[in-house]
Amino acid sequence: MNSLSLGRRFGYFQDTYPSPGSSPDDRSPVLANAVRGLGTQFKPLQPCDGQAAALSALQGLRNELLVGGRLNLSALSQHLALLATRERRLALAHTHRLFSYPRVGLPGADEDNRALSYVVPKPLDCAKAVLADEYLQKYGVRIVPVLAPSQNGDYLRSVVRHLSAASGEPVGFLLRVISDHRHTEVFDYENHVLPLVIQAGAHGIDVINLNSMGEVDNSYQRFLKNMDVIKQSVPGVEVRSATVLSQRQADEQSCHTDAIQVLKDALLRFRRSGQSSFFNCMLGHAEVALGDVDEPRFCLPSALQKTTQRSAALRNDAVNFAEPVEPKGHSLHSHREKYSAAFQVSPHIEDERLDKPVNHFLTIKAFRNADRVLSALEGLTPSERKRYLNQLRQ
Repeated sequence: MNSLSLGRRFGYFQDTYPSPGSSPDDRSPVLANAVRGLGTQFKPLQPCDGQAAALSALQGLRNELLVGGRLNLSALSQHLALLATRERRLALAHTHRLFSYPRVGLPGADEDNRALSYVVPKPLDCAKAVLADEYLQKYGVRIVPVLAPSQNGDYLRSVVRHLSAASGEPVGFLLRVISDHRHTEVFDYENHVLPLVIQAGAHGIDVINLNSMGEVDNSYQRFLKNMDVIKQSVPGVEVRSATVLSQRQADEQSCHTDAIQVLKDALLRFRRSGQSSFFNCMLGHAEVALGDVDEPRFCLPSALQKTTQRSAALRNDAVNFAEPVEPKGHSLHSHREKYSAAFQVSPHIEDERLDKPVNHFLTIKAFRNADRVLSALEGLTPSERKRYLNQLRQ
């Protein structure tokens, strides 16, 4: 089903930021000097810097935050305060909010206990749009950072428009989860998101749900029900769907970072595979798929497990740790070794849970992505920045 036929058949239907992670009194002189030197320390990456520079920056951040086999929460707080300061200096206010700053409790700890928690930059729609644009320019993969479901199904026009423009290639979508308050739909920018890959082909439309929570929730079921409208209105068009089996997310705040990361990795892996069907690429042989015929469940390929936080998911999916992961082809084992560490907190706190290694890839990636987004916007004049963000929001 090419772009022309697809179009014909469907139609085109508070500027206040907390002091994340630390109070002003807690901040070190090193941080204060860093804030004063923003103009010289943080320069946007130029196109010629390429992928190697981005990987080098991520590696440097990892080395700085993972010290002595532990995640340094003090260094994390300093980085977060600096990110928040840079965001304020962009003066984007409420119209183009980039991040929220939720607190993450250590495993088994109360998230309100500041001594046993830390704060991460959680990318909102504008930040994810900047990252999606970068992935399109660098890798040629298409990700739509905002898909807001509605009762009347009007948002399907956006799905059809993007599928038509993709000319048969798969497209990643970030579907917002609906919070239902007294039967009123509320779209919470800071709520859970579902990474979906949708592809239109000669046989119809395929939908792959890469939900980090490994479940078929109400928002996704409503989305599939709305997709049935296409089946009923266009004879001969079928909609196939499948959902990952295991829950890979352990904390409550990493879904947005996980979603855009797993979409980028999955689409890039598919492009390099030479296959024509993303659905078949994910599910492999039919007998591997689990669940019923209408909504099969499948194990996420080992090459896409680098965002996985829960070791139980790795066991359930029987991963191959020797499998190379995107983008440099290091083994899954090597990648996880780099980012697995215990926590480093105040020496006055004793808790046996602090000595258990945890995979911190999504936490460090969230900081690296935030720096990447801010660097891209800092390289623009205020008028260029506003025009760029408005264009992305469309």
